[in-house]
Amino acid sequence: MYLGLKIRIYPNSVQKKIIDEHIEGARYVYNYFLKYAKDNKIYDDTIWKKKLYAMMKNDNNDLLNNCDYFLLLTQLDVLKTSYDRFFRGTIKNEPYFKKKGALVSAFKIHNKNDSIKIEDNKIYIKMLGYMKFRNKKDISKNKIYSAIVKKTLDDIYEVSILYENTISPIEKAYQKVGIDLGVRKFITTSDSNYYLPIDDLYKIEARIRNLQKELSKKTKESNNWYKTKKRITKLYLYKRNYIKDTLDKATTELVKNYDVVFMEDLSIKELVQQQKSKVIRRKIIESSLYMIREMLTYKCKMYNKRLIFVERLFPSSKMCSVCGSIHDPRSSETFICPVCGLSIDRDLNAAINIYKRGMAKYLNMYSTEASFGRKPTK
Repeated sequence: MYLGLKIRIYPNSVQKKIIDEHIEGARYVYNYFLKYAKDNKIYDDTIWKKKLYAMMKNDNNDLLNNCDYFLLLTQLDVLKTSYDRFFRGTIKNEPYFKKKGALVSAFKIHNKNDSIKIEDNKIYIKMLGYMKFRNKKDISKNKIYSAIVKKTLDDIYEVSILYENTISPIEKAYQKVGIDLGVRKFITTSDSNYYLPIDDLYKIEARIRNLQKELSKKTKESNNWYKTKKRITKLYLYKRNYIKDTLDKATTELVKNYDVVFMEDLSIKELVQQQKSKVIRRKIIESSLYMIREMLTYKCKMYNKRLIFVERLFPSSKMCSVCGSIHDPRSSETFICPVCGLSIDRDLNAAINIYKRGMAKYLNMYSTEASFGRKPTK
């Protein structure tokens, strides 16, 4: 199967200039043909490619003349894929224009005739040459499918590589767990484990708020204004990478320690729309709950584990995990049952309920598989 690997690269000044030119060229082509498609209602990529070829032959366009033609064709493939997903209804919004000076700018390259390869501690990309990179994983013998060259707003260069790899199976843990996703604690398990306390993020957010206050008091576009803005950008990138890295480690640990994981089939969009408070809506979005689901889905498939979803309307947060009575704890962090007197952390109570509901569903699936003569998945 194909896996992704992100590495940091260290290009020289000439290579940085080439990367910047191709990022700007890729953005220009994408935005130009997006506007062309919207204005003329033409969504055929064959017509787009013919028009791009004519534009490349025009000597007056210095931006495109400095870019690789096949790299620009890839941007049309990306735009075509976006429109196909939009017309199929996979995504609800039409493709949008790429902003200049975004947090992360990038372009994609396909590996043709060994145009991308890794040797020792250097990566080779045909248009750039050899560049040093930092990574502990050796994929020099793996087949590389494509690469995405990225540049962050604080001038850090990265490459995301898509490569082919065989996965070594993980030993069976013979354990099952229910997990509850939330804002206070991103992941709470039914056996009282917690992942990513939100307090760590509060510290980062507090630093961002303080710097934004400083920025508002400085003269716009002055040297100090640009310095403060760059510090804010670095903190936003650090926050994003911190969340992604921590969730990646947490989900890997879950998949390694448990053979079956139960979780709610949450609709993040509906969850956000139900909240009246803007602060809670922002916290739900920043919690990256959908990212947890995506990570668990592909990792369970990768390591031959099972991910079972509990129905969306199941009242896991309102049900007592001991007597089963329904009680709304509202905004309290502790669930107190008025019937049996149980006092327990609200997220832990929800995780236990998800585990019980998931086990009932799992046993039903197990008996169904056995009744049809198939070997049940343990």
